[in-house]
Amino acid sequence: MAEGAEANGRVNYLAAYRPLLQMLDSDEDLDVLAAEDGYSRDIGRSYRDLRRRVMRGYLLDLEADFERLYEEARSSALGDAKLARLLSDMEDNLCRVRRQVHFRLWLEAVLPLPDVAGRVGLLLRLLRKAMPKAKQSSGLLTSMTALRRSMAAPVGVS
Repeated sequence: MAEGAEANGRVNYLAAYRPLLQMLDSDEDLDVLAAEDGYSRDIGRSYRDLRRRVMRGYLLDLEADFERLYEEARSSALGDAKLARLLSDMEDNLCRVRRQVHFRLWLEAVLPLPDVAGRVGLLLRLLRKAMPKAKQSSGLLTSMTALRRSMAAPVGVS
């Protein structure tokens, strides 16, 4: 489970994966770094590589958290059509999140680094604007948190 997912015995996947959401929605970090004194393309490349490794790590943790939650809820879903539908929707959302992260990882790998002056070309700005934002990711995380909490609640308590 990602760090910060559990506080006071309560799981909060949205809080745990907030850094991933911020990375998916953040486009200016590298530009700000490039505008600093001492910036070089090697520094930019190292930063981008580290960022990509962190995103992949968060995705692996998210997939593992989802699989654990899914396995725990699956048997209950056999007799509960609403829960079965929720699990199906969450699985669809996880596929979208995977595609979003993989697209972002690919785009960051192929987009050119800003130059030393921090200038970013028009094409690069347009491509960054075209990147999907993390809205669906937060929906999945909110659903996962609600399901986890409902499974932990005593029977008759929601």
